[in-house]
Amino acid sequence: MLDDTAYDNTRGNAEELAKECLYLCQSLGFEGLCCDFEQPVRRGLEAFVTECGGIFSNISIYVPGRYAQCHSMVKVYIPTAITSGSLSNRLENAVSIYGAGRLALEIERLSRDIMLPSENQFGTPLPCDKIRDILSGRGGASFYSNELCAHYFTERDNEGRTHFYIYDDAQSFKRKTDLALSMGIREGFLLYPDAAELGVF
Repeated sequence: MLDDTAYDNTRGNAEELAKECLYLCQSLGFEGLCCDFEQPVRRGLEAFVTECGGIFSNISIYVPGRYAQCHSMVKVYIPTAITSGSLSNRLENAVSIYGAGRLALEIERLSRDIMLPSENQFGTPLPCDKIRDILSGRGGASFYSNELCAHYFTERDNEGRTHFYIYDDAQSFKRKTDLALSMGIREGFLLYPDAAELGVF
């Protein structure tokens, strides 16, 4: 996995970096390179992805959608950790744009606290054990959203504020993957600690 946290928007030598990444992937036996780019699009990174697309013949390259136009050979990962809208609609839209064979899921375990009303739809990340404690205190009662493919519940705190808690478990992970498979999407990323804890593996 390659991220852009420390990238300072200088161009650098995209060709040399692409060749170095190819060498490392081949040396270590990796089958793919995931470009976990979270900053706005950078020209230097566009050049890097373009170079990778031209030389990574047997190694897949995964990029966020905003870099998909750099090369026809790169694959696009689609985040599934949504707190509004419809995951099904999001995947259907991606399939219509890129084709199912060019897509991979990025399955991030949801565990968030969203204050209502709030302009921040992503809320605050919570440790998973915190969600379990809150659930335990209310007898384990929660709901399942078919649109979000995640569990949720609401609760008022001692100050009268309403919290919207949303979280994943093994059931919601499976629902997300089943949904993707039904649309022909065959690849995805899932962090091992999350999958192991939930018994996915």
